Amino acid sequence: MNTKQKIAYNTIAQLVGKAATTLTTLLLTVLITRRFGPSGYGDFTIMMAYSALFYIVADFGLNAIATRDFASDESKIVRYFKNLIGLRLVMALVLFAIGVAALVFFPYSRFVKVGILVSLLTIFTQALYSSGNAVFQTKLRYDLSVLAAILGSGVILVLSFLAVTRGFGLLPIVGSYVVGGVVMVGVSLFFVRRIVGVVGVGKDFGLWRYLFMAALPLGITTIFTVVLQKADALLLSVLKGSEAVGLYGASYKIFEFALVFPTFFVNSVYPIMVRHFQDGQERLVRTIKFSGLFLFAVSLVASVVGYFLAPWIIKVVAGPEFFESVRALRLLLLGLPVFYLSALFLWLLITLGKQKQIPFVYAVGALVNVVLNVILIPRYSFHASAVITWTSELLILVLLIYFSRKALK
Repeated sequence: MNTKQKIAYNTIAQLVGKAATTLTTLLLTVLITRRFGPSGYGDFTIMMAYSALFYIVADFGLNAIATRDFASDESKIVRYFKNLIGLRLVMALVLFAIGVAALVFFPYSRFVKVGILVSLLTIFTQALYSSGNAVFQTKLRYDLSVLAAILGSGVILVLSFLAVTRGFGLLPIVGSYVVGGVVMVGVSLFFVRRIVGVVGVGKDFGLWRYLFMAALPLGITTIFTVVLQKADALLLSVLKGSEAVGLYGASYKIFEFALVFPTFFVNSVYPIMVRHFQDGQERLVRTIKFSGLFLFAVSLVASVVGYFLAPWIIKVVAGPEFFESVRALRLLLLGLPVFYLSALFLWLLITLGKQKQIPFVYAVGALVNVVLNVILIPRYSFHASAVITWTSELLILVLLIYFSRKALK
């Protein structure tokens, strides 16, 4: 396949996989919202959002560094992959301990805290799954990563359905995410072994140090990104309670589905961007312009269509009890073009080797996001969070474009 065909194939493969996992998540949302209502769904959202704070950090931008090195020398794949697993397992253990210790300071019920403790185990499964994706991204075989995710999601759906139909509570549903994660990791490592020939845990501490230090700017950026994505839900849980979290969580969950396209598209484009940059800056600029126009057009259509379909989407996914989520969803969808473009310019800076500037960009965005949420949530509840979500991202986009233009000049 030529370059455009490879990008299209891997983007489509990820979208097909995400369609399957999205359907699973939608069905789970329908099950949980109708069985437990806004308050129960709020408790579930808190349980999962808390752990997501940590397992997203476990990624730490390590794949970006590994993929960049693989592009110049694929003979490094086996050694790097084994050490990615070793480094990430240690990081996951540290993050798990921090998550457990920090839970003491949150005013949640004992039931919610137990659910959080169970969900924190997903830090380990996500860390291992992310390591496999470094190989799939380099080889442009995201179809294999997607298949692993589909099988894991299927296990989660089946176990959750059994838990709901047999009258169990939320805790078995949270536990199903752990079991599904184990299945996902097992399938992913099976495919990695077929590609590279070996799977193991590396202990090259020199390489660990190199990967960690090279990824540190991206890792810090990831922490700020997590704050941008999850701070509103946690602040709502403290300032407004579980019901507000449930109403906002339903709209945000749907909004997250709309954000998968730029992620998958840029995942496919990134290795190409690295190669085009090696060929010359002019070729890279042409790739960015084409990709940017395409992403903007897709986001604009998705935003308009989603705005008008919001009442129907909320009714189908969450039910009539969540009618207050419609306005929040519409407010979130107004910012789709911002998120689609910021994903592209983030990876452009990485391609240009300017990742040291990225933490500053996201630190500013995270600070503005948290401050505005603290000020406005008490008065406007989750509707304020919806607007703040994309206005803080707009600030990030402006800064990313500024630093990208400066680097290209």
